[in-house]
Amino acid sequence: MDQDTIIHGKIAQKWYWRQVISLTLICFFSIYCFIEVVLGFSQLFGLTQSKHFSRCITGSFSNPGPYGGFLSLCISILAPYAYRNNRTFPCPLFTNIIIRFCVVICISAAILLPATLSRAAFIALYFNITIFIYRLKNKCFTRFTSRRFWLWSILVSAIVVVVSYLFKKESADGHLFIARICVITMLNH
Repeated sequence: MDQDTIIHGKIAQKWYWRQVISLTLICFFSIYCFIEVVLGFSQLFGLTQSKHFSRCITGSFSNPGPYGGFLSLCISILAPYAYRNNRTFPCPLFTNIIIRFCVVICISAAILLPATLSRAAFIALYFNITIFIYRLKNKCFTRFTSRRFWLWSILVSAIVVVVSYLFKKESADGHLFIARICVITMLNH
């Protein structure tokens, strides 16, 4: 065997193990996301009790805010994985099943996300989707220039922030008041 064959064999072996580890991690993460989505739907339909006194959907969390953040994280990780690996054909049967499973979880999490009423989860999901589209821009959206894309992103980001502020204005005002008190306290001491 020559040196090139040995080097290419080691590179292929590294690539194979990287794919196996990636698929294993995605598999475990998607199973945990599935459990949380099923628990969220069961709370939404009244089959199990929520852990919060005033909100009906919290998953295994004690508050709907972190549950919304987790659903946003599920969508942000599983959707790009399914999109990126859906383009590689031929796809083995197990990987194909995992990709379909990821898509079902993303759709289910997107259905549950508005029920959490979590502003931070909506904003995080918006920015994750923006970054994902920007990374795809070089491959798919060649007619957009980078400057135009970022100007539209800043405009839409401002709209998203204003709408999320107005969504639960009293709560946002309370958070801003607490942040103001904290800043004044830190400046005085």
